[in-house]
Amino acid sequence: MTVVTAHGGNPLLARCVESVAAQTHRNIQHLVMADGPQTWEQARAIVGRHADRGHIDLVQLPYSTGKDRWNGHRIYGAGTFVAKGEYLAFLDDDNTLAPEHIETCLAACQQGRQWSYALRNIVDREHRFVCRDDCESLGRWPSVLNEQDYMVDVNCYFLPRLLAVQVVPLWFNRFRQPGQPGVDRIICHALRRIAPDYDSTYRHTVDYMAGNTANSVRPDFFLRGNAQMLERYNGQLPWAKAPGAG
Repeated sequence: MTVVTAHGGNPLLARCVESVAAQTHRNIQHLVMADGPQTWEQARAIVGRHADRGHIDLVQLPYSTGKDRWNGHRIYGAGTFVAKGEYLAFLDDDNTLAPEHIETCLAACQQGRQWSYALRNIVDREHRFVCRDDCESLGRWPSVLNEQDYMVDVNCYFLPRLLAVQVVPLWFNRFRQPGQPGVDRIICHALRRIAPDYDSTYRHTVDYMAGNTANSVRPDFFLRGNAQMLERYNGQLPWAKAPGAG
Protein backbone atom coordinates (compact mmCIF):
# COMPACT_ATOMS: atom_id res chain seq x y z
CA MET A 1 0.00 0.00 0.00
CA THR A 2 1.05 3.63 -0.46
CA VAL A 3 0.96 6.67 1.80
CA VAL A 4 1.09 9.89 -0.23
CA THR A 5 2.44 13.00 1.49
CA ALA A 6 2.35 16.49 0.01
CA HIS A 7 5.35 18.43 1.33
CA GLY A 8 4.98 22.19 1.23
CA GLY A 9 8.06 23.00 3.29
CA ASN A 10 6.90 22.20 6.81
CA PRO A 11 9.84 20.98 8.96
CA LEU A 12 7.38 18.69 10.76
CA LEU A 13 7.79 16.37 7.77
CA ALA A 14 10.42 14.55 9.85
CA ARG A 15 7.83 13.47 12.40
CA CYS A 16 5.42 12.53 9.60
CA VAL A 17 8.02 10.30 7.90
CA GLU A 18 8.96 8.69 11.21
CA SER A 19 5.33 7.76 11.89
CA VAL A 20 4.99 6.00 8.53
CA ALA A 21 8.31 4.20 9.02
CA ALA A 22 7.08 2.93 12.41
CA GLN A 23 3.93 1.22 11.05
CA THR A 24 3.30 -2.35 12.17
CA HIS A 25 2.26 -3.16 8.60
CA ARG A 26 5.60 -3.36 6.83
CA ASN A 27 4.86 -3.39 3.09
CA ILE A 28 4.40 0.36 2.62
CA GLN A 29 5.56 2.79 -0.03
CA HIS A 30 5.79 6.32 1.38
CA LEU A 31 5.52 8.63 -1.62
CA VAL A 32 6.69 12.09 -0.54
CA MET A 33 6.04 14.76 -3.17
CA ALA A 34 7.99 18.01 -2.68
CA ASP A 35 5.90 20.93 -3.89
CA GLY A 36 8.47 22.75 -6.02
CA PRO A 37 12.24 23.35 -5.94
CA GLN A 38 12.01 25.53 -2.82
CA THR A 39 11.00 22.50 -0.73
CA TRP A 40 13.38 19.99 -2.29
CA GLU A 41 16.52 20.35 -0.16
CA GLN A 42 14.60 20.17 3.09
CA ALA A 43 12.63 17.14 1.93
CA ARG A 44 15.74 15.37 0.66
CA ALA A 45 17.58 15.91 3.95
CA ILE A 46 14.67 14.61 6.02
CA VAL A 47 14.00 11.60 3.81
CA GLY A 48 17.72 10.82 3.68
CA ARG A 49 17.81 10.40 7.45
CA HIS A 50 15.14 7.69 7.18
CA ALA A 51 16.25 5.96 3.99
CA ASP A 52 16.99 2.71 5.83
CA ARG A 53 13.58 2.57 7.53
CA GLY A 54 11.29 1.54 4.73
CA HIS A 55 10.41 2.26 1.13
CA ILE A 56 10.43 6.06 0.71
CA ASP A 57 10.19 7.60 -2.75
CA LEU A 58 10.82 11.33 -3.03
CA VAL A 59 9.51 13.25 -6.03
CA GLN A 60 10.20 16.91 -6.82
CA LEU A 61 7.57 18.89 -8.70
CA PRO A 62 8.94 21.54 -11.10
CA TYR A 63 6.91 24.34 -9.50
CA SER A 64 4.61 24.90 -6.55
CA THR A 65 1.08 23.56 -6.97
CA GLY A 66 -0.09 24.45 -3.47
CA LYS A 67 -0.15 28.24 -3.59
CA ASP A 68 -3.38 30.21 -3.99
CA ARG A 69 -5.21 27.86 -1.59
CA TRP A 70 -4.58 24.67 -3.55
CA ASN A 71 -2.63 23.23 -0.59
CA GLY A 72 -1.74 19.58 -1.26
CA HIS A 73 -4.91 18.81 -3.17
CA ARG A 74 -3.47 18.49 -6.67
CA ILE A 75 -0.50 16.53 -5.34
CA TYR A 76 -2.85 13.97 -3.82
CA GLY A 77 -4.68 13.69 -7.13
CA ALA A 78 -1.45 13.21 -9.08
CA GLY A 79 0.01 10.90 -6.43
CA THR A 80 -2.94 8.56 -6.81
CA PHE A 81 -1.78 7.71 -10.33
CA VAL A 82 1.91 7.47 -9.36
CA ALA A 83 1.39 5.24 -6.30
CA LYS A 84 2.47 1.59 -6.45
CA GLY A 85 0.19 0.27 -3.73
CA GLU A 86 -3.15 -1.45 -4.08
CA TYR A 87 -4.45 0.78 -1.27
CA LEU A 88 -3.85 4.49 -0.69
CA ALA A 89 -3.75 6.79 2.29
CA PHE A 90 -2.97 10.51 2.34
CA LEU A 91 -0.95 12.24 5.05
CA ASP A 92 -0.21 15.97 5.32
CA ASP A 93 3.36 16.79 6.29
CA ASP A 94 2.35 18.21 9.69
CA ASN A 95 0.32 15.18 10.79
CA THR A 96 1.28 11.71 12.01
CA LEU A 97 -0.06 8.17 12.25
CA ALA A 98 -0.16 5.77 15.19
CA PRO A 99 1.88 2.59 14.53
CA GLU A 100 -1.22 0.42 14.01
CA HIS A 101 -2.98 2.85 11.64
CA ILE A 102 -2.39 1.07 8.32
CA GLU A 103 -2.90 -2.38 9.83
CA THR A 104 -6.31 -1.50 11.29
CA CYS A 105 -7.47 0.32 8.14
CA LEU A 106 -6.49 -2.65 6.00
CA ALA A 107 -8.23 -5.06 8.36
CA ALA A 108 -11.48 -3.12 7.99
CA CYS A 109 -11.29 -3.40 4.20
CA GLN A 110 -10.44 -7.08 4.39
CA GLN A 111 -13.71 -7.66 6.23
CA GLY A 112 -15.45 -6.92 2.94
CA ARG A 113 -15.79 -3.14 3.10
CA GLN A 114 -15.31 -1.09 -0.05
CA TRP A 115 -13.17 1.42 1.87
CA SER A 116 -12.40 2.42 5.42
CA TYR A 117 -11.37 5.40 7.48
CA ALA A 118 -9.77 6.07 10.83
CA LEU A 119 -10.79 8.51 13.53
CA ARG A 120 -8.44 11.25 14.64
CA ASN A 121 -6.92 12.88 17.69
CA ILE A 122 -6.46 16.63 17.86
CA VAL A 123 -2.99 17.83 18.87
CA ASP A 124 -1.56 21.33 19.25
CA ARG A 125 1.46 22.87 17.52
CA GLU A 126 3.80 21.19 20.04
CA HIS A 127 2.08 17.88 19.24
CA ARG A 128 0.46 17.70 22.66
CA PHE A 129 -2.84 15.85 22.86
CA VAL A 130 -5.86 18.16 23.10
CA CYS A 131 -8.83 15.84 22.63
CA ARG A 132 -10.34 13.28 20.30
CA ASP A 133 -12.30 14.51 17.33
CA ASP A 134 -15.77 13.35 18.28
CA CYS A 135 -17.57 16.10 16.37
CA GLU A 136 -16.39 16.46 12.76
CA SER A 137 -14.46 13.72 10.91
CA LEU A 138 -16.90 10.93 11.69
CA GLY A 139 -17.68 9.40 8.29
CA ARG A 140 -20.79 7.33 9.00
CA TRP A 141 -22.25 9.94 11.35
CA PRO A 142 -23.06 13.60 10.61
CA SER A 143 -20.83 16.23 12.12
CA VAL A 144 -21.74 18.73 14.79
CA LEU A 145 -22.42 21.36 12.11
CA ASN A 146 -25.66 19.84 10.85
CA GLU A 147 -27.40 16.52 10.24
CA GLN A 148 -26.50 16.52 6.53
CA ASP A 149 -22.78 17.26 6.98
CA TYR A 150 -20.76 14.06 6.53
CA MET A 151 -17.00 14.39 6.51
CA VAL A 152 -13.80 12.33 6.61
CA ASP A 153 -10.58 14.25 6.97
CA VAL A 154 -8.08 13.81 4.13
CA ASN A 155 -5.59 12.17 6.50
CA CYS A 156 -8.11 9.53 7.62
CA TYR A 157 -9.06 7.94 4.27
CA PHE A 158 -7.96 4.42 3.31
CA LEU A 159 -9.00 3.64 -0.26
CA PRO A 160 -8.43 0.82 -2.74
CA ARG A 161 -6.46 2.27 -5.63
CA LEU A 162 -9.19 1.87 -8.26
CA LEU A 163 -11.69 3.63 -6.01
CA ALA A 164 -9.17 6.39 -5.29
CA VAL A 165 -8.74 6.89 -9.04
CA GLN A 166 -12.49 7.39 -9.46
CA VAL A 167 -12.48 10.44 -7.18
CA VAL A 168 -9.25 12.01 -8.48
CA PRO A 169 -11.05 14.88 -10.31
CA LEU A 170 -12.50 16.00 -6.99
CA TRP A 171 -9.03 16.97 -5.72
CA PHE A 172 -9.18 19.86 -8.18
CA ASN A 173 -10.78 22.15 -5.61
CA ARG A 174 -9.19 24.98 -3.67
CA PHE A 175 -9.16 25.19 0.11
CA ARG A 176 -12.16 27.17 1.39
CA GLN A 177 -13.50 28.05 -2.02
CA PRO A 178 -16.42 30.47 -1.50
CA GLY A 179 -19.74 28.71 -1.81
CA GLN A 180 -18.15 25.25 -1.96
CA PRO A 181 -17.64 22.57 0.72
CA GLY A 182 -14.08 21.51 1.49
CA VAL A 183 -12.41 18.86 -0.62
CA ASP A 184 -12.60 16.30 2.20
CA ARG A 185 -16.37 16.76 2.36
CA ILE A 186 -16.70 16.65 -1.43
CA ILE A 187 -14.80 13.35 -1.56
CA CYS A 188 -16.75 11.92 1.37
CA HIS A 189 -20.05 12.73 -0.34
CA ALA A 190 -18.90 11.04 -3.54
CA LEU A 191 -17.59 7.94 -1.79
CA ARG A 192 -20.77 7.51 0.24
CA ARG A 193 -22.67 7.52 -3.05
CA ILE A 194 -20.48 5.29 -5.25
CA ALA A 195 -19.11 2.97 -2.54
CA PRO A 196 -21.67 2.94 0.28
CA ASP A 197 -20.37 -0.21 2.02
CA TYR A 198 -17.67 1.34 4.21
CA ASP A 199 -16.80 1.50 7.87
CA SER A 200 -14.59 3.10 10.46
CA THR A 201 -11.74 1.37 12.22
CA TYR A 202 -13.18 2.84 15.45
CA ARG A 203 -9.63 3.77 16.41
CA HIS A 204 -8.18 7.26 16.73
CA THR A 205 -4.94 6.60 14.85
CA VAL A 206 -4.39 9.94 13.10
CA ASP A 207 -2.86 12.84 15.02
CA TYR A 208 -4.20 16.00 13.38
CA MET A 209 -2.47 19.28 14.20
CA ALA A 210 -4.99 22.05 14.81
CA GLY A 211 -4.06 25.73 14.62
CA ASN A 212 -0.85 25.15 12.67
CA THR A 213 -1.57 27.92 10.15
CA ALA A 214 -3.64 31.09 10.09
CA ASN A 215 -6.39 29.26 8.22
CA SER A 216 -6.38 26.10 10.35
CA VAL A 217 -9.30 25.17 12.55
CA ARG A 218 -8.55 25.91 16.20
CA PRO A 219 -8.61 23.35 19.04
CA ASP A 220 -11.51 25.17 20.71
CA PHE A 221 -13.78 24.11 17.84
CA PHE A 222 -13.32 20.47 18.81
CA LEU A 223 -13.66 21.03 22.54
CA ARG A 224 -16.97 22.83 22.05
CA GLY A 225 -18.13 20.42 19.35
CA ASN A 226 -17.38 17.34 21.43
CA ALA A 227 -19.51 18.67 24.27
CA GLN A 228 -22.40 19.26 21.86
CA MET A 229 -22.10 15.74 20.45
CA LEU A 230 -22.19 14.18 23.91
CA GLU A 231 -25.45 16.02 24.43
CA ARG A 232 -26.79 14.94 21.01
CA TYR A 233 -26.12 11.26 21.75
CA ASN A 234 -26.94 11.36 25.48
CA GLY A 235 -23.36 10.50 26.36
CA GLN A 236 -23.29 7.33 24.21
CA LEU A 237 -21.17 8.08 21.14
CA PRO A 238 -21.86 5.31 18.57
CA TRP A 239 -18.31 5.38 17.18
CA ALA A 240 -16.85 4.85 20.65
CA LYS A 241 -17.65 1.13 20.57
CA ALA A 242 -14.97 -1.55 20.57
CA PRO A 243 -13.27 -2.01 17.17
CA GLY A 244 -14.99 -4.67 15.09
CA ALA A 245 -18.04 -4.89 17.35
CA GLY A 246 -21.30 -4.90 15.43
